Amino acid sequence: MLIGEIDSAYATYTGYDEIAHHSGVEDDDVWSVLRSIDMQFFRLQKAVDIGDRDYEFVILSDHGQGKGATFKQRYGISFPNFVRSLIPEDMTIFSAMDSNLDHLKEIYSTEGRLENIKDKMDKLKNEQITESKTYNTLKDKYDESKTINNIKTKYGESLDFILNQKDNIIKNKYEDVLQYIESHEPLRYTVKKPEESELIVLGSGNLALIYFTQWSHRLTYEEIITLFPNIIPELVKHPGIGFILVDSKKHGPMVLGDEGVYYLDSDEIVGKNPIENFGKNVVRHLKRHNSFKHVSDILVNSFYDPETDEICAFEELIGSHGGLGGDQTKPFLIYPSQWEVPKEIIGGESIYKILKKEIDKLKEDKNE
Repeated sequence: MLIGEIDSAYATYTGYDEIAHHSGVEDDDVWSVLRSIDMQFFRLQKAVDIGDRDYEFVILSDHGQGKGATFKQRYGISFPNFVRSLIPEDMTIFSAMDSNLDHLKEIYSTEGRLENIKDKMDKLKNEQITESKTYNTLKDKYDESKTINNIKTKYGESLDFILNQKDNIIKNKYEDVLQYIESHEPLRYTVKKPEESELIVLGSGNLALIYFTQWSHRLTYEEIITLFPNIIPELVKHPGIGFILVDSKKHGPMVLGDEGVYYLDSDEIVGKNPIENFGKNVVRHLKRHNSFKHVSDILVNSFYDPETDEICAFEELIGSHGGLGGDQTKPFLIYPSQWEVPKEIIGGESIYKILKKEIDKLKEDKNE
């Protein structure tokens, strides 16, 4: 900057984020870090003042942080182990509930967790099912002690046939999605810690993603309740969970809460709106997420309490971000007053477009 030979530069200051994760968003420890970052801004401004070239500054916070006791602190069980208790005992689970992946320290390691997770997920997605077990659950009470992923009947019926048969039983028993959730009788399995996994649970802050790895496609709501009738009702009934997102073959993307269902495609709400406290743009964000190629089978978001401004992280961090609810969804942008910036900015793509447009304008002015 002093020499004036660079047109643009980008620097990251992550100190506050790290401290707030472990100490809390308003703990005494964070203020000295914020003051040190402010000092960095002052030093950069001084460099401009004594240099021969003008520079403009943009200060971006790409997210805020929410606060609150973690899922494990509140309920005495980790979120992966809770999910483990909802699926058949002989299914295996792999979990990674650590948002440090976005804090650079392991990204560049060939032995790092990021590479290990990717390798494991690729292996599980491509792995062929070689075992077969008798599927004997087409009755009022389903025998869920057997792995119902590895389905092959002695008559050779296809999975679609079995799904249709059991789906009809569920449809006859419950009138709609909400009644299914409210009327479901809970069932718990023994919590195990297996080495291999047929189910993957990932988490960042109060967002968790659940993948059933034995299928190459995203399971629909109808397939999930047919194969694993225990998991959806027990997730949405848990006090630590605000809502889940699944995709229905019949209805499209659905947001399910313990007292209501939001059909994203039609904007129809049955019962209580499960996302009413999660911001005015929540529907837009969930629709976008649901359109991703590798979206999870089940997306889980913790509760948000607007009175206490608290969320419930699925990883062991009392300050967190990654999901929806509260201050974590309140980033900010400080920019030169002459810039043409929309009053409302939504999403990282919008930030890119704003920066690109203004940098191009500066380059045009320079060429003129």
